[in-house]
Amino acid sequence: MGKLTLQATYLFLFKETKYYFKIKNYIIVHAGLNFNRENILADKSAMLWARYFDPIQPALKGQVLIHGHTPKPLDYILNQKGNCLNIDGGCVYTKIKNLGKLVAYDLNEKKYIVQDNCE
Repeated sequence: MGKLTLQATYLFLFKETKYYFKIKNYIIVHAGLNFNRENILADKSAMLWARYFDPIQPALKGQVLIHGHTPKPLDYILNQKGNCLNIDGGCVYTKIKNLGKLVAYDLNEKKYIVQDNCE
């Protein structure tokens, strides 16, 4: 592939972006899944925009959903129950109490990794 214009680069990025990843028994998406659909992996819009859904989802059938998009305080993140784990610590919100954390989840160790916003 030759050199792309900026517009072509963005179009390529959008076309090639994966909406979800399945790793081991995890499904990883940006926002969430549409649990009202028979195929929970069919709704790309939900993967980008879903917000409020029950953290216990039988439709996952033994898998765990890792998602973000809806900032939560660190104590909420660290004490979640269910098979939907929100790791959005609101990293960009440095002036809002209990946010401003970058959170990751180590799939092998099954533990959270937390970093305060350092900007």
